[in-house]
Amino acid sequence: MLAVAKEPQIQKAVVPVKTERASPQTDYKVISVAHFYNEPDEQTRRKAFINYWNNSYASIRPLDETDGFIYVVFKNHLGQTTKGWLRKKDLKRVKGAYENTKE
Repeated sequence: MLAVAKEPQIQKAVVPVKTERASPQTDYKVISVAHFYNEPDEQTRRKAFINYWNNSYASIRPLDETDGFIYVVFKNHLGQTTKGWLRKKDLKRVKGAYENTKE
């Protein structure tokens, strides 16, 4: 009878990633210009951006937040949708639509 050798069990290491879920009340507005990034990394900047002057009406609600970036799905006034990461330093926090506005 032919013996079959068992393959060694390999355990994969799980490395936690620092990710914070954004509060549903956290909204942002663009200070001047906010470029989109493919990843929360300065090296992945794209040509797409949100400009304060053209999108001052826009209130941006993040879906995810990590390492100084927020992930958003943004629809402009023409109905075009852009998904990606924005640097938080290009944004200012504003009161959210669901946040208690009473002082």
